[in-house]
Amino acid sequence: MRRRVLRASSRLFTNVPLEGARRSLRAISRFPRTSPKRFVIRGENGRALKRFVARLHAFSWRVGCAAKPVAWRAGAAAMGLKAVFLDFDDTLCATSEHDVPAFEAATAAAAAALSERGGLAAGPVDRARLLADFRAMFSRTPWDPSPDPVEVGAWRGALWARALALQVPPSEGEQAAAAVAAAGEAAQTAFDGHRLAHLVFAPGAREAVAHARARGLALVMITNGHHRVQRDKLAAVRAHELFPDPNSIIVGGEEVLRGGEEKPSRSIFLKACGVARCAPHEAAHVGDSLATDVQVRRERVPE
Repeated sequence: MRRRVLRASSRLFTNVPLEGARRSLRAISRFPRTSPKRFVIRGENGRALKRFVARLHAFSWRVGCAAKPVAWRAGAAAMGLKAVFLDFDDTLCATSEHDVPAFEAATAAAAAALSERGGLAAGPVDRARLLADFRAMFSRTPWDPSPDPVEVGAWRGALWARALALQVPPSEGEQAAAAVAAAGEAAQTAFDGHRLAHLVFAPGAREAVAHARARGLALVMITNGHHRVQRDKLAAVRAHELFPDPNSIIVGGEEVLRGGEEKPSRSIFLKACGVARCAPHEAAHVGDSLATDVQVRRERVPE
């Protein structure tokens, strides 16, 4: 497979071939010295991540040219790499895959809860529509944005109820309100319970982390999301076993509570550099999202 260099948005994209992998990585390799290098993992999650980390030292990146194979020590020197920052959702953990059966459990719980209270006059709950309506509402406001926010689980239960209410005929709106509210709560409880019970690190993720540490790289996890939701997921996968230093897990929602910002703000990456005790140009960040893991926000940061 020939390496190709593509220019887009004034940055250099290099397709790096991975032997035995179904898909290649897309890597952004030209960043200023004030920003970590960013890499996007596509495809096999933990397995692709393991192969990627195994090859971090097998390539050196130079502006304007494809990666050149070199011995890993020479590659490390060429890149000046001292630390790797890792995203959690859909990088270390295949969260989206776990969400599919969790959503099935949620819509089933909502339909069952409503059925126990007499159901809808219009007939059975359209579970596909319920999920689509919920996800549309969730994408706009995944948690309460007010200064005095509702607990995140209760907020999302209310979103399920609002989505379900769209299937309630106006004639029975008031009578069905209590049943719809209870069904929404049941849906969120089922979703959380199913996802947290089955959530695990992606295959190969543990080995990738061990491989990186064995080569002397400092590791920091940086994950966006509501602080409670992310901490519950991290507890479910026993993230402390891979990242025993509490400072090596940075949750974007907790940064927001402190007056900071999530990815792609540069400030959260600079905090990770402080934890790893490295300069920004000595770090690489690996994630699954071009929007949050790669496209760093251009803001002024105090020197």
